[in-house]
Amino acid sequence: MAPEKIKYKKFIVGKLQANSYILFTDNLEKCLIIDPGDEAHKLTEFIKNTGLKPAGIILTHGHFDHCAAAKELKSLYKIPVMIHKDDRDLLTSPLYVELADLLNISIPPKADLLLKDDETIIEGGIELKVIHTPGHTQGSICLKSTGNLLFTGDTLFKGSVGRSDLQESDSNKLKKSLNILKQFPPDTIILPGHGESSTIKQEIELNPFLKFHG
Repeated sequence: MAPEKIKYKKFIVGKLQANSYILFTDNLEKCLIIDPGDEAHKLTEFIKNTGLKPAGIILTHGHFDHCAAAKELKSLYKIPVMIHKDDRDLLTSPLYVELADLLNISIPPKADLLLKDDETIIEGGIELKVIHTPGHTQGSICLKSTGNLLFTGDTLFKGSVGRSDLQESDSNKLKKSLNILKQFPPDTIILPGHGESSTIKQEIELNPFLKFHG
């Protein structure tokens, strides 16, 4: 039986205007939450109104603006928090914890499940392939649906890419990760961690960070 078509609802949350996504299918049963960056009430209201049952939280990387609501949602729905194994320690780094305290943000103390490259997350008709795309952070990932959706976190934006000048960043790894993303079909829709959606075709043609790599 063919996988169901994945639908999504996008929320713009927090001071840094991060994109959070709820993924579901037509059967409106289980859903997955990607990057709950803040303002949990926006997500819980949608979940309540649609009758969805959250099955897990996936973090594309460990920065606070993508996981500030994860602790609250984990507690409310009793669901696991997932992150790539290479970003596990980022959640508990002293600088990160201090920053969260200054901003009065509640962050998850640890992840429940550690992801690795090329594994598939399957919940209630939703299938997502984990693509390790280090650069912005060591454990940054993108998530490819069975359709043509690609959730890129802070690896690739419309017209830009994530910062690679942070302590946990690596510009050379980011270039390699971008070259991986360039190989996806041109009509692949990218859904980034900030800003508007785009396509691989559009980014190869217009994004200066992709035009000159490869």
